Amino acid sequence: AQEALAALTFKPGSKPSLQRIARLLSNVIIDRTAVNTENDEVVNKLARKLCRVLTRGLASKAGFDKIMDLYNGVDDSEQKKAISAAFETVLDKDNIVETWAPALSFVTLLNFSEGSVEPSILAKYIDLFTKSCMGKSFAPPEEILLAEFFIAQITADHFKSSVVSTLGLKLKANPETSFDTINTIVQALDNSKISFEGELTEGSKILPSVLKQLASSKKNLRALASSMLGKLGTFCGEGTLEAVVSSLSGAIGKKGTGSLPAGVLLLATSEHRLGAYSSLTTIVQDCLKNIDVCGDNFGEVTDKALNAIAASISRETTSDAKEVGIKCLVSWMIAHKKSGGAASSTGYDLSVDYLSQPILDAKPTGSLGSDFRFRLGGLFKLVGSDNYTLAESIALNIMEKETKKKKLGLQNVVDNCVKKHGNSNLVAQIDGLVAIHLLLIYSNAKIGGGSSDKTVMSILPANALKVLQSGSKIIEKSSFLFTSTMFDACAEDFIVQELLHRAIGLYTKLVAKARDSDHAAAECHGIVCMKNETFSAASYAVACCVSHSPSTVEASVKSIVLYSPTVEKASDALASAIFYRVNELSNQLTEGDAKSINFGVSAENSITIQNVATNLAKSVTDTEFWTKALVLMHYGLPSTDDEIEQDDEEECEEETGLEEICSEIISKVGEPISPSGISNFITKFSCIQEDDAASLRLSQAVHSSTLSLISTLGKIAGQYDEEIIDPEEEESKSIIFAHSLCVKELSIKLSTNLNTTVKTANDLSSEDVKLYLSAPGILFVPASKESGVGSEKKAKKKRNNEDEEWEMQVRKEIAQKKAQGKSGPSSVSAEDKKKISEQTAQRIRIKNVLESLSRTLNSIQALCLSDIEVGNAVLPTFSSSVTSAAISNSEAMKMKSDECLSTLRKLSTCVYEIEEDFADDVANALVACQINLIQEDSMLQIKIVPLPPKCESAAIVLSEIEDYGDTLCGSSFCFLFPLIRAALTGPRTCQGCEAALQILDRHTELLSSDTVISTLRKDMASSVLALLCHDRSIAFKDPTATEALVNIYTNGKKPSPTELAPLLGETGALGGKNSRLASITALAAIVVEHPRMMKTNPVVENRILVNCFAKDNVIKSEAR
Repeated sequence: AQEALAALTFKPGSKPSLQRIARLLSNVIIDRTAVNTENDEVVNKLARKLCRVLTRGLASKAGFDKIMDLYNGVDDSEQKKAISAAFETVLDKDNIVETWAPALSFVTLLNFSEGSVEPSILAKYIDLFTKSCMGKSFAPPEEILLAEFFIAQITADHFKSSVVSTLGLKLKANPETSFDTINTIVQALDNSKISFEGELTEGSKILPSVLKQLASSKKNLRALASSMLGKLGTFCGEGTLEAVVSSLSGAIGKKGTGSLPAGVLLLATSEHRLGAYSSLTTIVQDCLKNIDVCGDNFGEVTDKALNAIAASISRETTSDAKEVGIKCLVSWMIAHKKSGGAASSTGYDLSVDYLSQPILDAKPTGSLGSDFRFRLGGLFKLVGSDNYTLAESIALNIMEKETKKKKLGLQNVVDNCVKKHGNSNLVAQIDGLVAIHLLLIYSNAKIGGGSSDKTVMSILPANALKVLQSGSKIIEKSSFLFTSTMFDACAEDFIVQELLHRAIGLYTKLVAKARDSDHAAAECHGIVCMKNETFSAASYAVACCVSHSPSTVEASVKSIVLYSPTVEKASDALASAIFYRVNELSNQLTEGDAKSINFGVSAENSITIQNVATNLAKSVTDTEFWTKALVLMHYGLPSTDDEIEQDDEEECEEETGLEEICSEIISKVGEPISPSGISNFITKFSCIQEDDAASLRLSQAVHSSTLSLISTLGKIAGQYDEEIIDPEEEESKSIIFAHSLCVKELSIKLSTNLNTTVKTANDLSSEDVKLYLSAPGILFVPASKESGVGSEKKAKKKRNNEDEEWEMQVRKEIAQKKAQGKSGPSSVSAEDKKKISEQTAQRIRIKNVLESLSRTLNSIQALCLSDIEVGNAVLPTFSSSVTSAAISNSEAMKMKSDECLSTLRKLSTCVYEIEEDFADDVANALVACQINLIQEDSMLQIKIVPLPPKCESAAIVLSEIEDYGDTLCGSSFCFLFPLIRAALTGPRTCQGCEAALQILDRHTELLSSDTVISTLRKDMASSVLALLCHDRSIAFKDPTATEALVNIYTNGKKPSPTELAPLLGETGALGGKNSRLASITALAAIVVEHPRMMKTNPVVENRILVNCFAKDNVIKSEAR
C-alpha cells in the first residue's frame, strides 16, 4: 500500500490509466480492511487518493460502476463499516472539492441494505451535498454523476427540507451557469420517491424558471430546459403531471389550450416549440409504461395536450419541429386510446382532423405533396409495432368521419400513384401503399360488421382492388405495390416494412370474410399463391418483408396461411418465395457489391426467417417447398457442431429445441413427401448445378443452412435402434423417417454426386487449371502457344550478346507501357474479345465444379458428424468415393486435396472402436494403400497396393484394432478393410502389421450375421490368396493362411459362383503351390458343408480334377 501511494503522481493522464490506478487502490483498501477493521491511517489516505483519482480522471459511468461493484462485493458487515469510516474521514476534511462526490457514493453504498440507506447517512451529508453542488460555485455535471448513487437515495423529506429551495433560488439567480448542474441533479433523483408538489408554480417556482429557458436564444439552454421539463413531468405527487403538461400546452398552443404560469410568454418560433414537443414526448412515453397509475384525470390531461399540439403543429415551418411534433402528437393519441379516453374529445378530434387533412386535399391530378406520407405514414411509423392495433383504431376514426370524401381522396392517391408508376418505375410509390392500407383497415371493419355493403367490390374501390389483385400475377406484370423498387424499399423504409405485409394480410382476410358470408364476387381472389409453377408477386413481397422487417411479419404470415384456401397453396408459395429472396440477398452480399451491404439479413431477421419457416413447414404440400422450409428453419445457424462453442449452453439448447420442432414436423408429414424426394433436393442444395444462372445460384448462406439441416436430421436419425424402435409409436415415426432419409437415401446420393464431381474435376487439364487461376478479363494464352512463338523467334535470331539482350528488354518494356496508355477497347480485337468471353464462361464452369466439390464434401462431413451412429452407418457408402477424392492426383484435385483429406479424417472419427485421436493415422493409412485406376462412366476404380516396408500410420491403426480384442462392427470393418487387405498384399510384411491376417480371420465369424461384412467375402478370399502367392505366407500362424481361407468359405451361407471365383482362378486352384494347396483344402471344406456343389458347379469339379493330376504329390494327394 505504501509503495502504491508513493508511486502515484497526479499529473494529467489518460482516463483508462487513471481508472486502472483506481482499481488498484480499491483492491488494496478491500484487502487491507479484510484483515484489519480498526482505524487505519493508510486506508484513510488511500481513500482520499482514490476519490481524487476518480474526480480528476472524471471516470466514465461504466468505469465508476465497476469500482462501485468492487465495494458492493464486500459481504462482511465489520469490513463494510471500516471502509465506510475511511471514506467518511474524506468527507470530514475541510477541503473536499476534489473528493466529495465519489466519497458520498461509496459511503451510501456501504450503508445500503434492503433497498434503502441508513437515515443517519442522509441526515449527516445532505447539507454537505447541497453546498458542494450549489455553493459558491456549481459542480460540473461529470462530477455530480459520481455522486449519482447518493442522489438516487434522497428521500422526499430531505429533498423538501434541504434541496428544492436551493434549486429554485439558483435557477432564478443564475440560470445560465446553474442549469447544467441542476438538470443533472434532477435527472439523478428517483421520481418514485420525490415529489415537486407545491414547488412547481408556487414555493420555489421551479416550473416558470425552466419554461423561460425554452425561449432562450441559446440552443444548449433550450435543450437542457427540454430535458428537465421531461423529467419533471414524471415525478410522483398529485397534480405534478397535470401542472407540467398544462404549462407546456399553454406555451405551445393558443390561448385557452393550457395554463401558462405568470411571466412566461408563448413560444413563438418552431425552434422554441421543438423543446416543448420533446418534453411532452418524454412525459407521455413514461406514462405509457404504467398508464394505470396516471390518475383519474389523465383523460383531461391527454385532451389538453392534444388540443395544444394539434393547434400548434400545423404552424411549424422547420422539418425538425415537424418530425418531433408528429411523434409527440401520435404518442399522446396512443395514450388517449390506451387509457380508455372518451370516443369524442376536442383534443383527440382535432388530432384526427390534422392527420386526415391530406386525404381531403388529395385531387385526381396534380402533386400530392409530402404531408400525406408525413402525417398518415407517420402514424404507423411512430406508433411502433407493439401498439399497432391502436394505430388501426385511430385509422378507423380517421375514416369514420366524412367517409365518402376520404374514400374518394384515397382513390385519388391510388390513381396518382398508378400514373406515376406508369411514367417511371424508379421510385417506390409509398403514398399508394399507405392509402391502400387505410382502405383495407376500413373495409375489414365494415365487411365484418353489420353494414349492408358486404361485397369486397362495394367497399374497396375498384382501382385499389385492381392494384392488390395484380399481386396474384408474376412480378413483371404487377402494379406499383409489387415492384422491385417497393421490394428494395423494404430494406430501408420503415413504413414499407410495417405496412406492405400487413396490407397483403388484411386483403387475404378480407377475401376470406367475403367467402364466408357468400358475398365473394367473381373478381375477388387470393393473391398469395402459386402461379404457373412459380410464386406470385404478392408472395415475393411478403418474402421481402420477412427478410427485412421485424418480427411483426410473423403475424401477417400466420394470417395469410390461415385465411388462404388450400387450392391457392399459400404456404408453398411463401416458402418458395422466401427461399428465393434469402438466396438472392445472400448472393448479392457474397458478390461484394458495396450497395448490397444494405440487403444483408441481420441476426434479428434470421430469427424471423426461422420462425416463419417453422410455421410454413407445418402446412406445405410439396416435397420441394417442404425441404426449402426446413432449410430456412436453419438459416443463420451453425452448420456443424464444430462451429458451436462447447461452453455456449444457450446455443446448444437452441439446437436441441430445433431438433424437437423438426421431429414434430416430420412425424406429421404425409404423402407425397418422402425421404427419397427430400434427399434429392438436399443433394441439389449441396452443390452447384452447371445450368444455374447467376441469380439462381445457391448462395453460401443457403448452403450453410442446408448443412445445419443435415446435422439436425442426423441427430434425429441417431436415435434409431432397430431392436427397440416401434414403427407404430408416434414418436418413432420421425426417427424412422430421418434414418431412412440420412442412411438409405441421402448418403447414397451424396456419394454418387461426389463421384461424378471428382470425375469432372479429373477431366480438367492443367491448362484448364491455369486458365481458372489467371486474371479475369485478360486473354489467357496457353503455355504451349507461348513457347511456340518464343522458339520461332529464337530460330530467326540468336542473341548471344548480353548488351543486345538488355536493349531488347528495354524496348519491350517501353512498348508495354505505351500499350497500357492506350484505351482498352481499341487495343483488343473482336476475335480476342470473343475468346475472353469464352474463357470467362469456362472459368465460371471450372469454379462451379470446384465449389460443388467443396460443398459436397461439406455435406458429407455434416452428415457424418451429426451423430456417431449415423456417421458409422454411412461409412461403407462414403468410403470409396471420399478415398478416391483424397488420393486423386489431377491438377484440379490437388487444389482441393486438403478438403478431401479432412473429410476422410472426419469419416475416420466415426469408427466406434478406434479413438478419435487416431483419426489422422486412419486417414493417412487408407491414402497410403490405395490408388485410382482408369475411370468407367461415373464410377471411380480404386486399386489396393501393398504397404511400404515401414508405414507408421498403418501399424498404429492395426495395433489399435488388435488391442480392441473383439470384432469390429460391419461398417467399421468395411471402412478399414482396404488397409487390412493392403497389409496382406505384396511380397513383404509391413513392419507392425503382422496381425492383419488374425484380424481378418476374427471377422469371418460375422459372415453369417452381418450383412455388410457378408458382401466382402470375395474380397476377403482374394486378400488371403494374394498373401499365399508369396513365401511370407508360411510365417503366419494361428491362424495360417489356409485356415483363414477355409473359415471365409465355411462361415455364412453357401458361397455363390461369384464368391467362389477367386478360389477357382489363377491366384487360387490354378496358381502356385501354396495357393493350389490352400484352395483345394478350402474346396474340400466347402464340399463337406455343401455336398451337392461338386455336382452342380462344373468349374469346381474341373479344378479338383485338374489338381488330381498335378505334378506336386502333396497337391495331387490333397485333391484326390
